[in-house]
Amino acid sequence: MEKKYNDNDKKNLSEIKNFLKDNDIKYSTKNNNFCLWADHPNGRRSYEIEYVPAAHFPIAYPKYNIEGVGKDYFYKKSKEAEDNNSFKLWVNHIFSTLLIKHQSKYMPEIVK
Repeated sequence: MEKKYNDNDKKNLSEIKNFLKDNDIKYSTKNNNFCLWADHPNGRRSYEIEYVPAAHFPIAYPKYNIEGVGKDYFYKKSKEAEDNNSFKLWVNHIFSTLLIKHQSKYMPEIVK
């Protein structure tokens, strides 16, 4: 499913980029997400931060004629990444807002 970003999503993505930059965390956006490396012997990416515009990834409920992704969509994507020696962190606009709001209080111990 294609991601479509509105102005709020673009703002949130910018905040994630600024957070990574402010904390001196190197990353790549080559795979349409934020790929981070952590001294992995194979040189493959080890962590992925995937921003999800939630409005474009609703959970499908066929019984009620609600279209969207399957209930196991994010699990399967995470499992696929793990099988390729990568670990995904899914971020939506709510989590992004909390992350930026509380970064100075909680994040230094986590990211350093």
